[in-house]
Amino acid sequence: MKKTREREILLERFVSPLQLCKLALERGMVEKCEKEISTNDLQQIITELAETLKGKELRRVIKERGGAFVKERFFRGEHYTLLGGELKQEGGTEPLKADLKSALRKHKWKAFYPLICALELEEFGYDSMVRCLAEKNVDYMPNQMLFLLTNKYRILLRIEKGEKKFWKVPEEAYELVEDMLERAEKRIHWYKRIRKK
Repeated sequence: MKKTREREILLERFVSPLQLCKLALERGMVEKCEKEISTNDLQQIITELAETLKGKELRRVIKERGGAFVKERFFRGEHYTLLGGELKQEGGTEPLKADLKSALRKHKWKAFYPLICALELEEFGYDSMVRCLAEKNVDYMPNQMLFLLTNKYRILLRIEKGEKKFWKVPEEAYELVEDMLERAEKRIHWYKRIRKK
């Protein structure tokens, strides 16, 4: 993934639309900021900001304009890492690989199948995950695993929309997770068959 795309994701995930518009206004990219910003206008602002914001300036924008939730969210891409509210210009894929291996090694199929469903469903609620697991003949309630994959292993991203919670594999991690699950698939199926005997 290109650096500019990672910067776009960082801005989308960590800075509110209003703050992005205010930043664009300060830089002369827009003439005014409305309370409701159209999706096209917002995407244009993000694209332009991602082209120009780099290094210390990007760190400052996320720190100063990102809001309180920055410390709760994460980003682990090829070029940038954000954990605990601190943005670093270094790749986070190796720690992500280590966490994914650790989750699969410790929880085996109980981590594997929810992750496979997460890739298939893209963004999902709890009920959708349960249905997906049932379709794969996996009789398992994944609430504890969703918590672990989100908070301990930081593989899934949790999104809150009003009262509802959704999860997804972050865009910057999708290919890596997909690749590692393909490699783990034979071992997991073998383990699940042995366990049933």
